[in-house]
Amino acid sequence: MNNLQNAGSWLFEILLTFYSISLLLRLLLQWVKADYHNPLVQLLIMITDPLVKPLRKALPAWGRLDSACLLLFILCTTIIVTLWDPMASTPMLIAARSIIRVLQVLLSLYSILIIISIILSWVGQSFKHPIIPLVYQLTEPLLIPIRKFLPSSGGFDFSAVIALITIHFLRLLLGY
Repeated sequence: MNNLQNAGSWLFEILLTFYSISLLLRLLLQWVKADYHNPLVQLLIMITDPLVKPLRKALPAWGRLDSACLLLFILCTTIIVTLWDPMASTPMLIAARSIIRVLQVLLSLYSILIIISIILSWVGQSFKHPIIPLVYQLTEPLLIPIRKFLPSSGGFDFSAVIALITIHFLRLLLGY
């Protein structure tokens, strides 16, 4: 029975993690005003709407921030930390570890997105996959401020490298 419990616990953690990442992606895509008709955006809405819609009736949005989606993301993260983080033994530690996990997930997601955008810049943007514009919509708000401070480098864009170094530094600070 222990193997069945372990497998069930692992599966529940994975599903909850994927759901929380879906909520985070939905939040970020709303923040950058991504195309609502993009198939990936539609998929994220379809996955997250069953819990977001009812909660949205009680929690209005704060400007461009979907408070219901944010609350669900924080709740999923807190559940993950409470159930699977041995260091989270008190409510204060659970809150602190949840905040750290939110930051870790956000930094990991942006690392992946930036690496994808680098690869896309090498192979060309001529591909017509619906995820390509979303990758650029999510990464450009992070890369544009870096580009403003970098000197011109003869057509090479090092903003993604600077962003990845910064993200890695922040991940090290978080102990991740």
